[in-house]
Amino acid sequence: MTFRLVPVNSIDDATLSVSPAAVTTLPVTNLQSNIRDRLWRSTSLASQVIEGNWAGDVRRLSHFSLWPSAQASSLIGSTVRLQIFSDLAMGSSVYDQTWDFFTPTGPGWGDDPWGAFQWGAAYDDRTSRLAPLSKWFTVVNASAFRVTITNGGAVDTDYFEARRMVLGEYQEAPYNGLTGMAPQWRSNSEQQRTVGGSLRRLARAKWRELRFETVFASDDDRAKWSDIVQACDPGLEVLVSIFPANASERLERDFTVLGSLEALNPIVFENYQFHRLQLAFLES
Repeated sequence: MTFRLVPVNSIDDATLSVSPAAVTTLPVTNLQSNIRDRLWRSTSLASQVIEGNWAGDVRRLSHFSLWPSAQASSLIGSTVRLQIFSDLAMGSSVYDQTWDFFTPTGPGWGDDPWGAFQWGAAYDDRTSRLAPLSKWFTVVNASAFRVTITNGGAVDTDYFEARRMVLGEYQEAPYNGLTGMAPQWRSNSEQQRTVGGSLRRLARAKWRELRFETVFASDDDRAKWSDIVQACDPGLEVLVSIFPANASERLERDFTVLGSLEALNPIVFENYQFHRLQLAFLES
């Protein structure tokens, strides 16, 4: 369950397009915005094809995630196909995978307590509508990509909607979390934010903070994480996953979040073979 971080979202400097159409006021370019309330929405449940490229440049990719809006369950019941290409013309595929955005299982799926409408989620999974589709894979070199979103038969709105897409290369901490690890959320009542800092990204009044510490014992790890510290900026959104990949689906989902990093102290060199770094992660 090794901690992972995506410090750069390559979606943000890609040229995006969607077909057949997006709602005029909710364009596909909103998937490049780190403001929560800027959404992309389709005009129907017809399959949506989102394409992007970097104008002939190359990006290294090993993570993909698609984040639903908080207003509706407009991605539950859909399937998502990610295709990555090594060439701008999209003729040479280097990755192709399809997933269910949400697997409809558990007690009460599809039922309503009053018998009128579908419940749309399992009774014992109360936050499924807020959960992202998050996937990790072996790094590939990419010049273009295509994301196809299709109604799998259970979408309970008449459109698809998402607030953020992430494509990037993840960095992994050298050690797993062990017994006694305490990733603790702190409420916004404990935060000290400047007005300018909060307005740069957040379109809501509340946020949460997650504090943790990572350690490294090699020069390669030290160099990697010293570089990542450059991503500590309230205006830069990164992705953090405390329990990725081999954790239970629910545990990974609850601790995979978007936000900004803050270094709580300098890199501490406790001895020549052991260094540690304390970070705070402020959810966006």
